[in-house]
Amino acid sequence: MRSRVIVALVSVLGSLGAALALAAPAAAATGPPVFSPEQAGYAATGARFQYVHSTVRLPNAADFASEVAGFGVSAQLWTSYRVVVLGVSNTTTAGNYNAAVAVFNRTTHALICSTAGSGAQKCPNVGSRWTDGSVSFAPGDNVTVAIRYDRSTGRDHFFVADRTTGVTLSYSGYRPGTGKNYTQARVGAEFAASPWDTFTYQPPAAETHLVTFRDSVLVTYSGSKSTFSSWWTHHKIIANSTGSSIDPGHAKVMPHNLFNFGANFGVYLKP
Repeated sequence: MRSRVIVALVSVLGSLGAALALAAPAAAATGPPVFSPEQAGYAATGARFQYVHSTVRLPNAADFASEVAGFGVSAQLWTSYRVVVLGVSNTTTAGNYNAAVAVFNRTTHALICSTAGSGAQKCPNVGSRWTDGSVSFAPGDNVTVAIRYDRSTGRDHFFVADRTTGVTLSYSGYRPGTGKNYTQARVGAEFAASPWDTFTYQPPAAETHLVTFRDSVLVTYSGSKSTFSSWWTHHKIIANSTGSSIDPGHAKVMPHNLFNFGANFGVYLKP
């Protein structure tokens, strides 16, 4: 079962003409933090990104019921006009996580489509396994999320792999078109339905570890492969009260520093 997951992930990278031989992070550039009303993690800017992935061990969401109503882990790609999100999320009651793809208009913040949507807001050609409840991801499982933009076909590909059980989900029905420039890639924990929503937060008594992202990989349009620490610029994403860098407010959730050559980082709830 596990071997099928590895084969699928290698196939995704192989279609980019890429092996996991990463570029040296010696010239890594650190940028100012990015403030968000609902996300904490890392962003990369200063390049055009056609691929991003990361792996997490899903925590028991019920352990954080006193602080938040729910949360997820996600990979994201941003253009000037569009944000595509692949998330695995859960409420903070006991139970498994579910995966969904969502696409937003970056200017108006409106939902363009989602695999979990209905009517005009449902993304095209969504497979039944995304919506019929047959696939979910248990706390304690190691799960990889990946997004790839195929420049030749103008299609986005989304992939979720449970490396513990071998269960996978993929979706390639959304096609933004050729010539798109994904100039920002993000990986992190999120706490609301869209990148601009806010969430209710009860601070813990002490800093509390939520989740650790591991083995993060980014690939540019030119084929450069590395972690968040590379010639492109990486930024901490801090979830705060306002989501504004003008008025940072009180930090609710934030990442610690990168480690493992920029591939890993932990996310923590702040008191």
